[in-house]
Amino acid sequence: MEARLIATAGPLKGTVFSLSEQETYIGRNPDNLAWIHDPNRPTNRSVSRRHCLIRTFKMLVPLYADFDGKIVRVGSAPISGNSSTPEFAVLLPKRPKRVMLCAYEDVLCTIRER
Repeated sequence: MEARLIATAGPLKGTVFSLSEQETYIGRNPDNLAWIHDPNRPTNRSVSRRHCLIRTFKMLVPLYADFDGKIVRVGSAPISGNSSTPEFAVLLPKRPKRVMLCAYEDVLCTIRER
């Protein structure tokens, strides 16, 4: 499923914007994908020219299986925007005790408080 933005109020109410680009700008500049323009208030400055930026992401989330204490990486699940692979088959030698995501904190980005 493709990421999208739906306007819920104002002159753009009901408009659906596809977020298929890597970066999507929202604001009163006509160059933005979501151009917020109210013809009844053309000098409205409550919304800046580039009011908001939405960035989509793509990453592979590593999957691990625990076979009686021995943790083995069995594959990766692709995630893009707000969608992921619904399901995929992985051939395993036996039923794992548990299945984990990012078992060793091997994510693309972490936030560390200072």
